[in-house]
Amino acid sequence: MILELDKITTSDVIAALSLIVAILSLVINLVPLIRDRARIDFSLYLAEAGSFQGNSFVKDGDYYAFRIVNSGRRPITITHVGGVTDEVGCLHYWAWRLTGFFSPRMFFVNDPGLKELLKRPDGSDKTLAEGEYSFGSVKIDLNVARQSGGMKARQFHVIDSLGRYHRLPSSAHRKLEKAIKELLR
Repeated sequence: MILELDKITTSDVIAALSLIVAILSLVINLVPLIRDRARIDFSLYLAEAGSFQGNSFVKDGDYYAFRIVNSGRRPITITHVGGVTDEVGCLHYWAWRLTGFFSPRMFFVNDPGLKELLKRPDGSDKTLAEGEYSFGSVKIDLNVARQSGGMKARQFHVIDSLGRYHRLPSSAHRKLEKAIKELLR
Protein backbone atom coordinates (compact mmCIF):
# COMPACT_ATOMS: atom_id res chain seq x y z
CA MET A 1 0.00 0.00 0.00
CA ILE A 2 1.43 3.33 -1.03
CA LEU A 3 0.97 6.27 1.30
CA GLU A 4 -1.10 8.91 -0.41
CA LEU A 5 -0.36 12.27 1.12
CA ASP A 6 -3.43 13.98 -0.29
CA LYS A 7 -5.74 11.57 1.61
CA ILE A 8 -4.17 12.10 5.09
CA THR A 9 -6.65 13.80 7.39
CA THR A 10 -6.11 15.79 10.55
CA SER A 11 -7.36 12.89 12.62
CA ASP A 12 -4.69 10.63 11.05
CA VAL A 13 -1.95 13.08 12.06
CA ILE A 14 -3.34 13.36 15.59
CA ALA A 15 -3.52 9.55 15.87
CA ALA A 16 0.10 9.17 14.70
CA LEU A 17 1.30 11.84 17.15
CA SER A 18 -0.70 10.21 19.94
CA LEU A 19 0.99 6.88 19.18
CA ILE A 20 4.45 8.50 19.34
CA VAL A 21 3.62 10.22 22.66
CA ALA A 22 2.26 6.95 24.11
CA ILE A 23 5.40 5.01 23.15
CA LEU A 24 7.67 7.72 24.59
CA SER A 25 5.72 7.83 27.87
CA LEU A 26 5.92 4.02 28.11
CA VAL A 27 9.72 4.11 27.69
CA ILE A 28 10.07 6.97 30.17
CA ASN A 29 8.06 5.05 32.77
CA LEU A 30 9.80 1.69 32.22
CA VAL A 31 13.36 2.99 32.71
CA PRO A 32 12.92 3.86 36.43
CA LEU A 33 11.00 0.65 36.98
CA ILE A 34 13.91 -1.39 35.65
CA ARG A 35 16.50 0.62 37.63
CA ASP A 36 14.47 0.65 40.85
CA ARG A 37 15.62 -2.62 42.38
CA ALA A 38 18.16 -3.90 44.85
CA ARG A 39 21.47 -4.64 43.17
CA ILE A 40 24.68 -5.75 44.87
CA ASP A 41 28.24 -5.51 43.57
CA PHE A 42 30.22 -8.15 45.44
CA SER A 43 34.00 -8.40 45.27
CA LEU A 44 36.35 -10.85 46.93
CA TYR A 45 40.09 -10.64 46.58
CA LEU A 46 43.34 -11.66 48.20
CA ALA A 47 44.97 -8.99 50.37
CA GLU A 48 48.15 -8.70 52.40
CA ALA A 49 47.91 -7.07 55.81
CA GLY A 50 50.78 -5.55 57.65
CA SER A 51 52.38 -2.30 58.65
CA PHE A 52 55.18 -0.01 57.58
CA GLN A 53 58.17 0.08 59.88
CA GLY A 54 60.57 2.68 58.62
CA ASN A 55 60.71 2.28 54.86
CA SER A 56 59.81 -1.41 54.77
CA PHE A 57 56.49 -3.25 54.80
CA VAL A 58 56.22 -5.98 57.46
CA LYS A 59 53.64 -8.56 56.41
CA ASP A 60 51.19 -9.70 59.07
CA GLY A 61 49.34 -12.27 56.97
CA ASP A 62 47.18 -12.99 53.95
CA TYR A 63 43.45 -12.32 53.99
CA TYR A 64 40.35 -12.82 51.93
CA ALA A 65 38.95 -9.30 51.62
CA PHE A 66 35.21 -8.98 51.03
CA ARG A 67 33.54 -5.81 49.72
CA ILE A 68 29.80 -5.37 49.18
CA VAL A 69 28.34 -2.27 47.49
CA ASN A 70 24.65 -1.51 47.11
CA SER A 71 24.57 -0.19 43.55
CA GLY A 72 20.78 -0.38 43.33
CA ARG A 73 18.24 2.16 44.48
CA ARG A 74 16.62 0.15 47.29
CA PRO A 75 18.08 -0.45 50.77
CA ILE A 76 19.26 -4.02 51.22
CA THR A 77 20.34 -6.18 54.17
CA ILE A 78 23.02 -8.83 53.63
CA THR A 79 22.60 -11.86 55.88
CA HIS A 80 25.19 -14.41 54.70
CA VAL A 81 28.38 -14.78 52.73
CA GLY A 82 28.96 -18.22 51.27
CA GLY A 83 29.35 -20.29 48.17
CA VAL A 84 29.00 -23.62 46.42
CA THR A 85 31.67 -26.27 46.89
CA ASP A 86 33.63 -27.65 43.97
CA GLU A 87 32.73 -31.23 44.99
CA VAL A 88 29.48 -30.98 43.01
CA GLY A 89 29.41 -32.38 39.50
CA CYS A 90 28.96 -30.03 36.56
CA LEU A 91 25.50 -31.37 35.61
CA HIS A 92 24.28 -31.16 39.21
CA TYR A 93 25.56 -27.57 39.52
CA TRP A 94 23.91 -26.34 36.31
CA ALA A 95 20.65 -28.13 37.12
CA TRP A 96 20.58 -26.09 40.34
CA ARG A 97 21.52 -22.83 38.58
CA LEU A 98 18.88 -23.21 35.87
CA THR A 99 15.97 -24.74 37.80
CA GLY A 100 16.61 -24.07 41.49
CA PHE A 101 16.25 -27.79 42.26
CA PHE A 102 19.01 -30.33 43.08
CA SER A 103 20.59 -28.07 45.68
CA PRO A 104 24.38 -28.47 45.70
CA ARG A 105 26.60 -28.54 48.77
CA MET A 106 26.83 -25.00 50.03
CA PHE A 107 28.97 -23.38 52.67
CA PHE A 108 28.71 -20.21 54.71
CA VAL A 109 31.65 -18.18 55.90
CA ASN A 110 31.36 -17.93 59.66
CA ASP A 111 34.32 -15.88 60.80
CA PRO A 112 34.64 -13.01 63.29
CA GLY A 113 36.32 -10.97 60.55
CA LEU A 114 33.04 -10.78 58.67
CA LYS A 115 31.15 -9.39 61.66
CA GLU A 116 31.96 -5.84 60.56
CA LEU A 117 30.77 -6.72 57.04
CA LEU A 118 27.34 -7.99 58.10
CA LYS A 119 26.58 -6.41 61.49
CA ARG A 120 26.43 -2.97 63.08
CA PRO A 121 28.39 -2.35 66.32
CA ASP A 122 25.20 -2.93 68.37
CA GLY A 123 24.81 -6.42 66.79
CA SER A 124 21.85 -5.65 64.51
CA ASP A 125 21.94 -6.49 60.82
CA LYS A 126 23.59 -3.87 58.63
CA THR A 127 21.33 -2.39 55.96
CA LEU A 128 23.07 -0.74 53.04
CA ALA A 129 21.39 2.30 51.49
CA GLU A 130 21.92 3.35 47.88
CA GLY A 131 25.65 3.76 47.19
CA GLU A 132 26.76 2.49 50.63
CA TYR A 133 29.39 -0.19 50.98
CA SER A 134 30.65 -2.58 53.61
CA PHE A 135 33.85 -4.57 53.88
CA GLY A 136 35.43 -7.28 55.99
CA SER A 137 38.26 -9.78 55.90
CA VAL A 138 39.08 -13.34 56.89
CA LYS A 139 42.63 -14.44 57.66
CA ILE A 140 43.93 -17.32 55.56
CA ASP A 141 45.61 -20.13 57.47
CA LEU A 142 48.21 -21.24 54.92
CA ASN A 143 48.80 -24.63 56.58
CA VAL A 144 45.11 -25.55 56.37
CA ALA A 145 44.89 -24.21 52.81
CA ARG A 146 47.88 -26.31 51.71
CA GLN A 147 46.51 -29.47 53.36
CA SER A 148 43.09 -29.05 51.75
CA GLY A 149 44.60 -28.38 48.31
CA GLY A 150 43.64 -24.74 47.94
CA MET A 151 40.31 -23.15 47.25
CA LYS A 152 37.47 -25.65 46.89
CA ALA A 153 34.69 -23.24 45.88
CA ARG A 154 32.97 -23.24 42.51
CA GLN A 155 31.14 -20.00 43.26
CA PHE A 156 30.96 -17.33 45.97
CA HIS A 157 27.83 -15.33 46.70
CA VAL A 158 26.15 -13.11 49.26
CA ILE A 159 22.55 -13.67 50.32
CA ASP A 160 20.23 -10.80 51.19
CA SER A 161 17.34 -10.74 53.65
CA LEU A 162 14.87 -11.71 50.89
CA GLY A 163 16.84 -14.86 50.04
CA ARG A 164 18.28 -13.58 46.76
CA TYR A 165 21.76 -14.72 45.74
CA HIS A 166 24.22 -12.12 44.43
CA ARG A 167 27.12 -13.94 42.77
CA LEU A 168 30.76 -13.03 42.59
CA PRO A 169 31.55 -12.44 38.89
CA SER A 170 33.33 -15.40 37.30
CA SER A 171 36.26 -13.21 36.18
CA ALA A 172 36.89 -12.18 39.81
CA HIS A 173 36.59 -15.84 40.87
CA ARG A 174 39.24 -16.89 38.33
CA LYS A 175 41.60 -14.12 39.50
CA LEU A 176 41.13 -15.22 43.10
CA GLU A 177 41.85 -18.87 42.23
CA LYS A 178 45.02 -17.85 40.41
CA ALA A 179 46.21 -15.67 43.31
CA ILE A 180 45.61 -18.47 45.83
CA LYS A 181 47.51 -21.00 43.71
CA GLU A 182 50.49 -18.62 43.58
CA LEU A 183 50.24 -17.97 47.33
CA LEU A 184 50.32 -21.69 48.14
CA ARG A 185 53.46 -22.37 46.11
